[in-house]
Order: sequence, then C-alpha cells, then structure tokens
Amino acid sequence: GQGRPRIQPRMSSCTPEAKKILSDLMSEKANQRCIDCGSKLSVDWASVNLGVFFCIDCSGKHRGLGVHLSFVRSVTMDKWDDRQLAFMKAGGNKACKAFLKENDSYDLPLAQRWSSKAAQKWRDQLKKAVDKLEKRPRRSKKVETSESEEESEEETSDSGSELTVTVTVASKKKDQAKKAAKRSTVSTNLIDWDVAESKEELDDFLQSESAPSQSSDKVSAGMTRVEV
Repeated sequence: GQGRPRIQPRMSSCTPEAKKILSDLMSEKANQRCIDCGSKLSVDWASVNLGVFFCIDCSGKHRGLGVHLSFVRSVTMDKWDDRQLAFMKAGGNKACKAFLKENDSYDLPLAQRWSSKAAQKWRDQLKKAVDKLEKRPRRSKKVETSESEEESEEETSDSGSELTVTVTVASKKKDQAKKAAKRSTVSTNLIDWDVAESKEELDDFLQSESAPSQSSDKVSAGMTRVEV
C-alpha cells in the first residue's frame, strides 16, 4: 500500500559552518516539531522566507504554494548561503506561530495560513531584520590599517617632540654663548676669553674693564676673539 515517502539519505552539501548553525537552530524544542502538523518525524525541511521548519509531508504542500510564499530548502541536502541562514536565525517556529496566533491566522488551513496578510507581514518583518543585519558596518582591514597608521603617526610625533626639545636646548645654549661673547666685547681691546669660565668670573672681568684704564699699553686696536 501507499505509505510515507521513503526518507532520502542525509547527504549534506552544507558547509561545516552552515551545518552547525542549522543544527543549533533545530536543537530548539519548538523547531523539532513541524510548524504545520506538529509531527516530530523528518522535520528536516525549512522555508527560508518564513524562517520555519516542517516535516517532509508538509514540505510538498509548501512547494505547491510557490516560492513567493514559501521558499523550501532541505536542511540536510541543500546548500545554504549566509542570507538564507540569517532568515532562519531571525525566524523560528515558536516566534512565527505566536505571531500568526496574535493575528488570528494560525488556525487557518495550510494554504490560507501562508497566503494570509499576517503571513505576508511576517515575511516582510523577517526581510527587514535580515536587511538591517547586512547593512551593519563590519570591521574591515582598511580600518585596522588606518588605526595602525595613526599609531605610527603618534610614535613619529613623540620622536619629533624629543627632537624638538633637543634642538631647542641646543639653540638656547647657542644664544647664551652669543650673549656671553657680546658681554665680553670691550671696545678697542683684544680679549681672549675661555667660555668655560663661570658667569661670576665674566661679571668680575667686565666690571674691571669698565673701570678707568691703569696703563695705556693695554689698549690696542683689534677685534674680540671668542674661543668656542
């Protein structure tokens, strides 16, 4: 006699990542029962745009609705892309059933249930949720590269600051040397001055030179020479 269709071997073409996601979803209690008839047998079929799981018997009925109402995929034999998996994660039998009950559409016959306004609202709601996830900005290599460049710029800036300080100190020392040389200048005198001598000795020297000259043989024409 005619019995249930023979279950096909579970020859999955899913990637390991997809298989794990689907396995985790199907481990939820509500997803272990067919969304339509409540059967626990062969609940390894799903509707992508509805985000629900159902049995092999009801899968044939869903295929008859058209892909615009129910896009049927095998959990074990079909390939799944990221967007399709996102629909399943956003949906679920429990959430869908509760939504349809709130809108008085769950108790309708299968064909009327999935072609109802409530079902269309549910499909639209899932699509918006998935679209929103896909538009979420992701951390790209370009961003990471920019951050690395910013860190490099900060390091360069720090090094530049150290160089600036060093140059500034050297510049100040040079200015001090120039001032010392200027103060050591005595008109018409040739002065040999060791810049290593202290400021106090320089001041004493200037005071002594500013006093009236004791002897005329100290005065001679020339220029001040500063040994550096």
